[in-house]
Amino acid sequence: MGRRAAAWVIGLLALWTVAPSSASAGGWAVTQVDPFDQPVAGEDVEIDFTILQHGQTPVDVDGVVIVVEGADGDITQFPAESAGTLGRYRATIEFPESGRYQWSVIQGWFGPQDLGALDIDGTGWSPPAAAWFVGPLGLAAIAGTGVVVARQRHRHSPLVSPKPQASVM
Repeated sequence: MGRRAAAWVIGLLALWTVAPSSASAGGWAVTQVDPFDQPVAGEDVEIDFTILQHGQTPVDVDGVVIVVEGADGDITQFPAESAGTLGRYRATIEFPESGRYQWSVIQGWFGPQDLGALDIDGTGWSPPAAAWFVGPLGLAAIAGTGVVVARQRHRHSPLVSPKPQASVM
């Protein structure tokens, strides 16, 4: 590994150790939302989702809530209940009127995850640009992937340049 790559990795690891987040408490999670019907203003819609620790393993946590924020800044919380299977939850939410809403899920002690925007009586759901957790662990994973790719490229490159072939006339 080159000095520049090593400096990046060390810098990211240092950032990871001092940055406050739920990930520094020993874990992180992502929420995968199941497909759902387009919400209609004033009507209930059931949202089913799974919380995955480290993006893989379904996990049960307490205090799971969907948070909805309207364009006017009003915030409403909808508690989620276990859907009977490990890591599966269901919340019934209602959007009082047409418009654009931001929504997120509080994943218990794992903290919040942005779920993007919802256009009620409009175009539907727009997931956030980074639909997975990008925090200190995410940055470290990205950096680590870059180092592995760079090492693989270096490993598979020839040690000597191939000799040019003589042309036949």
